[in-house]
Amino acid sequence: ALTNYRTTCTAPSTFTINYNTDGGSPIAATSGTTLPDPLPITTKTGYTFAGWYTDSEFNTPATAGAAITQNTTLYAKWTINQYTVTLNPNYPNGKTGTFTYDAGELVDGNLVLTYDYNTASMTIEDLYTSLTLDGYEFGGWYNAKGLNPGEVSGSKCTTTGTITGNKTYYAKWTQKVYTVTATSNNNNYGTVSVSGTTITASPKTGYRVSTTAPYTISPSGSATVTQN
Repeated sequence: ALTNYRTTCTAPSTFTINYNTDGGSPIAATSGTTLPDPLPITTKTGYTFAGWYTDSEFNTPATAGAAITQNTTLYAKWTINQYTVTLNPNYPNGKTGTFTYDAGELVDGNLVLTYDYNTASMTIEDLYTSLTLDGYEFGGWYNAKGLNPGEVSGSKCTTTGTITGNKTYYAKWTQKVYTVTATSNNNNYGTVSVSGTTITASPKTGYRVSTTAPYTISPSGSATVTQN
């Protein structure tokens, strides 16, 4: 007797693959028996894409082309971007001031601070302790430097604005101007004169300028005294 055998063939099952981008650019669902190869890429402002995972706790990375046996959701992992705020003291040529701070680090004389993307706006003067330069007045922070060290252009800034990229601010300096005046305590003994920052004492015959320098110069070092 002959026995007939019938074989039934069915197409392999396909499964739906969903992509949870956690706020990134959307990825349409796909289907198949394996994960796509290559896996799709998603983007998110202020973050760097760190790959797909098969669980929401990011314990198991997804492998491109891996076989799947059920509907699957892949989860995008993100790393927040960090940006720098740089305070450039912008000293005039040949000058060096004093820059003190509690956070950040000095890099080539600039104070560099690092913040996460979308950090709220901060007051610039709160980012450091003090900035001084002998003989100069500090004039605030600007978002562009001038043609020469110590000079600035652009706009004066008091706050950083929300942190969405790297920012650099430049200090403005104005040289202090002093008025030098001189008077003799007794013109019968001699006279004094001023030329620029030099004070010249001219005693009359029989008198001399005291070697103990009974005079006061303010600010200290703003003038020199010579004797004729």
